[in-house]
Amino acid sequence: MTRGEQGGGKGSGRQAIGGDLRAGGLASAPAAAQGSAPTGGTGTTGGVPDAASHLFPNYRRLPVAFVRGEGAWLYDDEGRAWLDCTSGIGVTILGHAHPAVTEAIRRQAGELVHCSNLYRIPQQEELARRLARLTGLDCAFFANSGAEANEAAIKLARRYWWLTRGAGRAAGAATPAGPEAPPSAPSRPAAGKPADGAGGTAATAATPATADRAAGEPGAPGEGPEIITFEGSFHGRTLGALAATGQPHYHEGFHPLPPGFRHVPFNDLAAVEAAITPRTCAILVEPIQGEGGVVPAAPGFLAGLRALCDRHGLLLIADEVQTGCGRTGTFLAMQGEGVAPDVVTLAKALANGVPIGAMLASRRLAEVLGPGTHASTFGGNPLATAAALATLDVLEGEDLPQRAARLGEYLRTRLVDVTRRYPGCREVRGQGLMLGLVLDGPAAPVVEACFAEGLLVTLAGGRVVRFLPPVTITVDELDQAVERLERALARVGRATA
Repeated sequence: MTRGEQGGGKGSGRQAIGGDLRAGGLASAPAAAQGSAPTGGTGTTGGVPDAASHLFPNYRRLPVAFVRGEGAWLYDDEGRAWLDCTSGIGVTILGHAHPAVTEAIRRQAGELVHCSNLYRIPQQEELARRLARLTGLDCAFFANSGAEANEAAIKLARRYWWLTRGAGRAAGAATPAGPEAPPSAPSRPAAGKPADGAGGTAATAATPATADRAAGEPGAPGEGPEIITFEGSFHGRTLGALAATGQPHYHEGFHPLPPGFRHVPFNDLAAVEAAITPRTCAILVEPIQGEGGVVPAAPGFLAGLRALCDRHGLLLIADEVQTGCGRTGTFLAMQGEGVAPDVVTLAKALANGVPIGAMLASRRLAEVLGPGTHASTFGGNPLATAAALATLDVLEGEDLPQRAARLGEYLRTRLVDVTRRYPGCREVRGQGLMLGLVLDGPAAPVVEACFAEGLLVTLAGGRVVRFLPPVTITVDELDQAVERLERALARVGRATA
């Protein structure tokens, strides 16, 4: 079967599915696509439990095994083609088996895969330099995933507070600027401007009285630093990142979680300001909440957070694990809003499928994590960084963030047209090629029906069908995706009529 053979005619006529979606049923979905929801919101729905499997059952996997990929297409072990609008949850931003990345992996694997961060890694140094230019921040720490990158950012923020306001300051612990002149605020370049490694806009430090009241040993009850995060956020599944995540259902069964996080409503600046205390050390935000339902920051919200951080001497941490690397139309989604964070985390798309995560910060702030304070055995090894460099070569050489912006508007237009024709579809939100089709009811039946139509999309926030196609996807392939979506919507409508 060749690409697009599963495509069909465009959906015809206005299909009434709203009531059925609100009921959440899909009575006649194919057996292969049915089953219970997978863990979290990162996957599709359905799955076939296999009692004989030696794998942990934490994923409810769909009954398909992909054996190869090319561009926006995956091929299963029976030769069937599937149009992949998930990119492995935002990972394969250049599409599957991109030749430049494949060649970089092949070449590097034949020379050196791993040697430890005990030694210089030239590919890592070059990747850090490239990311510094792209983000306006000076230094990079490399890990293996987005969760690890966020863990590093959490540790950096806590130690920054400890050195500047907490017990570390009281004990005279060495800081980059010395205990007498703590780094009350990071050096921060203007949004989208190259870092110069010095200077930047100084934030307003907490008053001495405030600092004295806040001083305490991190981890002590009622003391220590706090990071403000947002309801609906998702920052990963390790314990620290899980505690930062603002979706209580992810916490179930894992208490006690690490303390030090305060969740406030997203897009509510007044709530953020009210939550700031002398213990607050940072605000951690996704420019667009992906797992929470593809919910963008409201106009002015990110700039408002920047202003609050400057006023109170806090770090602004941007979790760009899903939004970063050009998917939303700029390398960082924050850059599209003209906002410069103090710390940025990246992962998913950074190496087009080879595991890597990164935390970026100004040089002065990076010095908070001196030798021995943090590490990652595999983080930024030669193989991963070679793949990331090849990915950046293609992203920049072909100006793919701009392509993501253009194709994103095209897909948005097509999806908005779908919302006009199907009453159960409410709106389209997101940016670039990170878009969500918001439904009146549960999205799981539609995601299942898309699977039956050979279209891979994911569920987000319960009522959102999420599209994360590669930025190399063509207009024709986007048309095929919308056609399959419309057939899926019609399928759901018929099943519950």
